[in-house]
Amino acid sequence: MSQSNVQIAPSDDTSRKVGMIRLLAAGEFQLDLDALIQALAGTVDRVQVATLPEVAGLASRAEVVLVEARTRPEEALRALRALRSQPETADIPVLVLTDLAGAIEALGAGATAISRAPSDPATVAEEVRHLVGRPAGGGTTLRFRPDLITIDIPDPDEAGRMARLIAGTACLVLQVSPYGVRFLALGEEPVVLDIPMCWEALELVTGARLAIACGGHTLTARSIDRLELFAGILPSFDEEGGNA
Repeated sequence: MSQSNVQIAPSDDTSRKVGMIRLLAAGEFQLDLDALIQALAGTVDRVQVATLPEVAGLASRAEVVLVEARTRPEEALRALRALRSQPETADIPVLVLTDLAGAIEALGAGATAISRAPSDPATVAEEVRHLVGRPAGGGTTLRFRPDLITIDIPDPDEAGRMARLIAGTACLVLQVSPYGVRFLALGEEPVVLDIPMCWEALELVTGARLAIACGGHTLTARSIDRLELFAGILPSFDEEGGNA
């Protein structure tokens, strides 16, 4: 480990420096954590490294959570949902490292912000600082009308990336059941967003559109190419061959 004023904290370490925060870093990082810790000197005084299944149990001790979602994306999504399901950790800001194809899923699972991976330690450090004191409740929201679904993303850079992805996808499929909603942005790399229990989506009509917004201002909107309604649970999705 490189020399730094920031320390790796054991799980029972409760010492704190005034004005400093604790960061929980979870996952199998491709990012250079030594360099990140050095870049965070002056902001973070303790970094606790954990596995993804440990996130929900340890997040209450942190002011910001950093999740690496590239190596184990499904496990990362489960960790996010578990963290958001607990009252004591529901409002902790979470920065997720993922690629563009995984960004919508991460936002849907509860990420406060996305750092597009691969990313350099200095960039991630700046994004961590931006999240200090920011409630998770200020993150992505979804609004439903029978003719329009709006995904409102507060971060302008992330909203712009999502807008370009949706606008450029070859086919946008929306699957709806009483148990949940699934967006399938089908292109070179399919992007999947599952949202549980969105009853308002049952009112959607053929010809509805999907919009990406930032701060209430629409960046792009396009028609949903196919709307599929199911009486039961949604069918499984296989990226290799579409719906199983």
